[in-house]
Amino acid sequence: MPDTDRRWAVLFLKGLMSGEVDSMLEDVRDEDGMVSTLRKLAHWLGMAGGDYWGSRVACLEVAVRIDGGDARGWSELGICYSDSGRQTGNLWMHEEALAAFRHALHLRPDPHPDRGKALDDVATGLWLCHQQNGDDDILNEAISVSRMALTLCPTPHPDRHLCLSNLANALTNFFRIHNGGLEKLDEIISLRREALALCPSDPNRPFFTSNLAVALQLHYTHDGDDTTLNEAISLHCEALALHPVSHPHRPTPVNLATCLRYLYEHNGDIDALNHAISLYHEALSICPVAHPDRPPLLNSLANVLTLLHERNKDIDTLNEAISLHREALPLRSALHPDRPSSLNDLADSLHALYECNSDIDALTEAISLHRESLGLCPAPHPGRSLSLHNLALCLHTLYQHNEDTDALNECISLGCEGLALCPEYHPQRYMILKLLSGAYMSQFDQDNAVEPLDKAISLHREMLDHSATEHGSYADHLQLLALLLEMRREVTGDDRDCAEIKELKQDASMGRLMARLVGLKDEVPNIQSGEESVALAENLMTSFDAAFPP
Repeated sequence: MPDTDRRWAVLFLKGLMSGEVDSMLEDVRDEDGMVSTLRKLAHWLGMAGGDYWGSRVACLEVAVRIDGGDARGWSELGICYSDSGRQTGNLWMHEEALAAFRHALHLRPDPHPDRGKALDDVATGLWLCHQQNGDDDILNEAISVSRMALTLCPTPHPDRHLCLSNLANALTNFFRIHNGGLEKLDEIISLRREALALCPSDPNRPFFTSNLAVALQLHYTHDGDDTTLNEAISLHCEALALHPVSHPHRPTPVNLATCLRYLYEHNGDIDALNHAISLYHEALSICPVAHPDRPPLLNSLANVLTLLHERNKDIDTLNEAISLHREALPLRSALHPDRPSSLNDLADSLHALYECNSDIDALTEAISLHRESLGLCPAPHPGRSLSLHNLALCLHTLYQHNEDTDALNECISLGCEGLALCPEYHPQRYMILKLLSGAYMSQFDQDNAVEPLDKAISLHREMLDHSATEHGSYADHLQLLALLLEMRREVTGDDRDCAEIKELKQDASMGRLMARLVGLKDEVPNIQSGEESVALAENLMTSFDAAFPP
């Protein structure tokens, strides 16, 4: 490096840092020029550990504009902006990173050996921009560019595992937004498995392990397979075990917490729920206030506290959940793709508060929040059907509170729109059927008109198709349908349903008996006395007599 450049670099560093800086320049060669000097200054500032981000960017912004810049300089500038964007959630930072990565790609035309890495950087920049602005065009470009990068990094290319991971990231975003189907999710899992297999000793292995676990837990939410959930939990535990709590690169415990929440919802394991709450608290304690991950963390912790409230009915637990949701909401602007879910979560907690203490202000606020959420989910937004259901549910609750007919009519209108958006076997169709059936029964209770009762019966028949025949709730559905048919017979005087009513009641009794017999495998080993044996036998005889009347 010319002596003038060296002196300038020393003065520049001394102006920023205290202490001896000459040792930082020991590896600089005499032939290095200003571009190399600036890039190395940026590197040293990044390694120094202080808040020198602005100076790093300034060095690189100047370096890439000397003699047109070079690809490595543009790539380093992109990484600098991207690191800041990840820490702050600032969209502008990600856009600047993407622009820099595009410059680097332009300077590495095909067949440059580093073109695959340059494409992967652009794809990552696109994916991170989409994380902030939800632009589908950007996401589609990210997927396309990721696929191009992967073709240029065949096995045993050292960057192949990164390309696999980044393509999986983009496809995961697409899947979450567009309900891409299990075929797309299977592709994501395949990419994650290959990436993990390619890095047996990579220091980032915990993150690749965690990424595969996340894909599996997402698959579980669509197929409900216990084996899938258990593998996800095992992988998350493995990823966390590779780095202790104090390790600076420890993966987030959030994903394991989410899987444990699923496990609780599946089998009611309270230890799993308490462990999930503990992990969410751990994650929140190390997440700075301005970090982009803080809002989803707040909502997730609030949601598991709501589950705990449903279990223990402790209103303090529910109030803590509401407080966390309130903290999260202003951290997501109207344009943020997750604002509708934040609105929905807070509204659901307020609805639960109303159910506890009949606080009409809580219910009114819940309705207002659900209206805002619905306004942010215009058709064909994938979250619209859920938003319609949630608002309709609160309106039905309002009707039950004050018999406001307008609220009931709007509830039915919203429910019908939501049902139209959920084709047969859609995961949300059952709960909308249940809501509408109840709303029509409320309408029937007003004036005993047979039309809403007929609609409730029709909806309830479809609900039977969504209930597992071996499950105890199926018997309850049969019994309720029989009750609805009896009500119609009383209103119309028409006996045409008598035979079906009798058959439904017998099937319901049989269903309860079968559910009771299934439960025996848990009860019989725990019998401690003769009295308990007699009580169990009498209970079974009663169930048998109901199922097989004389």
